[in-house]
Amino acid sequence: MSANLSSISTLLDSAGIKHLLKDDVIRTGFSTDLYEDDDGDFGVNIILRLEENGELLRIQVPMAYRLPKDASDETQVAVLRTINQLHWESKILQVEMDQEDGEIRLSIDFPIEDGSLTETQLARMIRLIPALVDQGHLAMTDALDKAIALPTEAEISRRFDAFVRTRA
Repeated sequence: MSANLSSISTLLDSAGIKHLLKDDVIRTGFSTDLYEDDDGDFGVNIILRLEENGELLRIQVPMAYRLPKDASDETQVAVLRTINQLHWESKILQVEMDQEDGEIRLSIDFPIEDGSLTETQLARMIRLIPALVDQGHLAMTDALDKAIALPTEAEISRRFDAFVRTRA
């Protein structure tokens, strides 16, 4: 059973999530604790759209970050490694980078296929976005501003082991 934006809007109303249905998308937003957008606001703008004939709900934070066109190779590698690690750690969050313009957007894809989307599922996914954005924000800014990649769990473990050996 494919979904439509009107039914998703009704679920959002029922969940008490303020939103605007316009131009084949639903727009909403939430405040954040760490993430700051380009205008200096602590919050994320979220867009919901249906794809694949209403069988896939895509929840996106467009333009969350931008990799400058003149970014060094080190910065590019740090950003890509950080994106990879954020994927590994969150399992649900997708971080996508457009190589052409440097846009880095965050998203959650939810397959509806032949099922029905529930209010609980929808509210959980939308309310999860600000927490996931905050969770990865410092790592993304370190990658973009300082060319420092988010370390993997294995790297952290090796660093800790090396630290302990120096203290022995």
